[in-house]
Amino acid sequence: MATTYNSNSDYITGYISNVSSEHKKNKYFVKFTLISENDETIDGWVFSRFSGILASELGIGLTNSFKNKLASNYGAQWTIKMVRASTFRMQSWSKYQSMNLNYHIATTLNNIVSIKDALIKNDFNNIRASIININVPENYTSQEIMKTSTFILIGDETTTSYLMAIDSLADTLEVEKTFDITQVRKKLFNGSFILTTTINTNISLSDTTITPNLDQVTQTMTLNLSDRKQITTTINEVGEIKRLYNCSTCHGDLSQVPNAAALLYCERCHRHILKANVNQHISTTLVLKNDEEKIILSVNDQILHQLLNIIGVTMNTDDTDIVLSLMSFGSLTFEYSELRRELLGIMQ
Repeated sequence: MATTYNSNSDYITGYISNVSSEHKKNKYFVKFTLISENDETIDGWVFSRFSGILASELGIGLTNSFKNKLASNYGAQWTIKMVRASTFRMQSWSKYQSMNLNYHIATTLNNIVSIKDALIKNDFNNIRASIININVPENYTSQEIMKTSTFILIGDETTTSYLMAIDSLADTLEVEKTFDITQVRKKLFNGSFILTTTINTNISLSDTTITPNLDQVTQTMTLNLSDRKQITTTINEVGEIKRLYNCSTCHGDLSQVPNAAALLYCERCHRHILKANVNQHISTTLVLKNDEEKIILSVNDQILHQLLNIIGVTMNTDDTDIVLSLMSFGSLTFEYSELRRELLGIMQ
């Protein structure tokens, strides 16, 4: 690392100007370039015994910092902090030194909108909100990856609302403190609009303290936060039936290798895999009708296997026959997620 930094400084802050694809020598690694606060160019590497660095939270943090420096459509200055890995005080930064990357990305917002406006607008918005309450997180599985969702009661000078935070974003928040929250969007949930985080959302402690307007908080708190719904109906439409192989490391899609029928390839991990060592996954979408409302649900591999077993066919059945069997079977009771629009279970 650079030797020009003060010996009392335990970190370097800057933005990512380049991120490589993943490579492997003795270990898997990704190279990145950081431009420091004093405009010095610093090269760094992330090493791992396992493939899938760019699909990890750290890899996503590096990539987001790089993308948002190139084209920050929302006026945010994205930075990354590198912290000394050693617990010993050093006289200066060594040219080569082990570092811990803090991928919590700091932003400076110039285009904050009110919560009231964010609940009306159809695009992504940045908000500044006081945290009123953080509900208990709910765990669920998506594409074989364990995730969490957390309902957070927030407010600003205009109104109150629920914000649904995905995964570890909620861990950043504290009750009775004010945070800047980027790239949230509105979502219709149980008849009312709430706000949700997105894959590009960043949360940081605000320099400004907000006293929330509580005029609507009683009404906000009456919102039914139950995500699980049930409906007894028939299947009205069936979408494309997708048959895919997924990488066991990064869970990305594997592609067939030309002129090598026994091989599959992972673009993220940059490695070949024997098809015989990977299970094929089958998924689709279903359209259910509730009076005049159409409910479009994604169906993952596990649930689709359960559904096919109920109607008496297997995943090896021709796609057309599967569709005909699904649509002609009759009424079933479907349990689904209102927020994720995902089928969770079926009962006869």
